[in-house]
Amino acid sequence: MKSGRSAMKSLLAAAVVVTMAITDAVAQSESPELGQAPVSTPEQVQAQPVVAGSVPDSAPASAPAPVERSIGEYLDEALTKIRVAESRGPDYRQAFQRARQIVDSVLARDALNERASYYRARLLILADRSREALSALERWIATDTGKSDWEAHLILGQLYARGGFHKLAKPSFMRALTLNPVEPSVLIELAKCEMNLLNYSAAADRMREALRILGPRATSAEQALLARVLARDGRLDEAYGQAWAAVETAQALAVEQPGDREAFRLMGDALTTALEIKQAQVERSPNDPGSCLEASHLIQRRAVVANQLNLLDALAWSLRGLEVGGPSAPPELYLDTAQLLWSVDRRGEARAMVEELLSLYPDHAAGQQMLRDMGPPPDGAPTPGDRSQPMDQHSTEQPSPMP
Repeated sequence: MKSGRSAMKSLLAAAVVVTMAITDAVAQSESPELGQAPVSTPEQVQAQPVVAGSVPDSAPASAPAPVERSIGEYLDEALTKIRVAESRGPDYRQAFQRARQIVDSVLARDALNERASYYRARLLILADRSREALSALERWIATDTGKSDWEAHLILGQLYARGGFHKLAKPSFMRALTLNPVEPSVLIELAKCEMNLLNYSAAADRMREALRILGPRATSAEQALLARVLARDGRLDEAYGQAWAAVETAQALAVEQPGDREAFRLMGDALTTALEIKQAQVERSPNDPGSCLEASHLIQRRAVVANQLNLLDALAWSLRGLEVGGPSAPPELYLDTAQLLWSVDRRGEARAMVEELLSLYPDHAAGQQMLRDMGPPPDGAPTPGDRSQPMDQHSTEQPSPMP
């Protein structure tokens, strides 16, 4: 019986690899950068010891002596950069490249370095090459250090879950939770796993605990996930209350960051979740006109958010046109951009755009009229030509691939 279970586990692991190969192939076909960058070879990595602040041989004798750093210290830096890259923050591309540089350098000197191989696996996952990462992750977890690495168990569970193997993923998530019982990301992944295994009550408990730990840091997406779990468990009234909390969180973010596309995307997702739950309530009580009215209001509000997203997308194209055209861009493009900025409540930038237009075309009648319609400028309004505020700070670009 034991040998039968081992054989079954081997077959499941092989299925995971095949599924990940398909997933990676699809991801790379959708990301033209992946697999097309020049491949780094050991010959391209410097053979000298890893030294911080090293200088060329031709440096003057007065140059300060380089500070020696251990391999462990460099790998500590690599881990910090990997976490930045995994968070998809504004600097994730630079962080990815720096971590990759360190890991490649260490492996060029010590190809059997288990810790560096594990970090390379995490970089491979970021580059949508999960199939290659799986075996390295499993080897790391088999080491004495890896056994107590909660992040490694979490990532392995995520790989299994990505392939649809939730029964394999759950033990990895449980091990990560045992090692770090107050980590919200582990609780959230375990909740998703329980949800896919149809254990809705357990999933709800995990999500509640995650939200309790997160407190005010909880995102609307996390609140909406709990709402969906509760709805699946048949607790529609509780689910709708949680969905509405998600809407309010997203709305607060949109007010705090006006014109931010991600905030409106989150609000749209939260409204969709609330609408689906409200529709389920209507189906349960079809003779309640109040629920029908609430569903109508949700649809209207979602349409407003969708329109805002369309305006933000249009603004991105207008700003791109101005960047390409420069001072020779047609006046209509300046006016269109100003109108879009005004529509998404970036009014200081809208005024600056019209003023920039009039600095190039002083007699432009439509521009003069638009500036009059805007009224007097508020204090601290952007100056003409100021386009320092990015349209969307949540880039969807993928990091360049691993060698």
